[in-house]
Amino acid sequence: SLHDALPILNLRVMNLHVDRKSRKEIFMKKKNDGVKAVGRVSAVIAMVVLILAAIPVGACISLSRERNNVTAEYYGSDDVYGVLDQVSMMVSEASNLVTIAEKYSETDLTLVDAVRTAQNAVKKAERPADKYAALNDLTTAVRAMYRQIKNINMNEEDATYRESLKSNYYSDLDYLMRDDYNDKAAAFNDALHNSPAYALAKLVGIGDVELFA
Repeated sequence: SLHDALPILNLRVMNLHVDRKSRKEIFMKKKNDGVKAVGRVSAVIAMVVLILAAIPVGACISLSRERNNVTAEYYGSDDVYGVLDQVSMMVSEASNLVTIAEKYSETDLTLVDAVRTAQNAVKKAERPADKYAALNDLTTAVRAMYRQIKNINMNEEDATYRESLKSNYYSDLDYLMRDDYNDKAAAFNDALHNSPAYALAKLVGIGDVELFA
C-alpha cells in the first residue's frame, strides 16, 4: 500500500542525500589534498630557488669582504700599514732632502724643481698604477739630485742628515717593492674571475683590484 511504501521512499531519499553528501565530502577532500600537494610542491620549489639564489649572494658577500681586506693593504687602516703609508713616508724623505739641498748655493735648482714636480705628481695620482708610475719618476729625480748634492761640502750635521735621508728613502723603496699587496691583489682577481658568482659580482660593483705596478 501507499502507506507502506512511504518509509521505503523516505529511506531512499535519505540514502540519496547521504550519497550526495558523501560524494561532496570526498570531492572536497580530494580538492583539498590537491591544493595541499600543490602547496607542498610550490614550497619545495621556492626553497630550491632561495637556496640557489643564496649561493651567489653568499659568494658575493665573501668576495666583497675579501676585496676590502686586500684594498686595506693598499690604502691602509687603523690596523694595517698600507702601500700609501709607505709612499707618503718616501715623499716626506724626498722633501727633507730638498730642504737640505736648498741650503747650499752649489745645488742645481733644476734638479730640486724636478723632485718637487715629481712629489706633486705622486700626491695627485689616485689609481695604484698611476701612483706607481709617479713614484718611479720621483725616485729618478731623487737619485739625480742626490748624485749632485753628495759632492757638496756640507757641514757635518747636514751631510749626516743627507746620507740618512738617502738611505731611508732607498730602504723604504726596497720594503715597498717586497710588499705582498700585488700578490694578494692578483690572487683576489683570479678568485673573482673563477667564482660562479662573477656575473652577479660585476653587477653589484665588485671588480678587480688594481695592481701597484
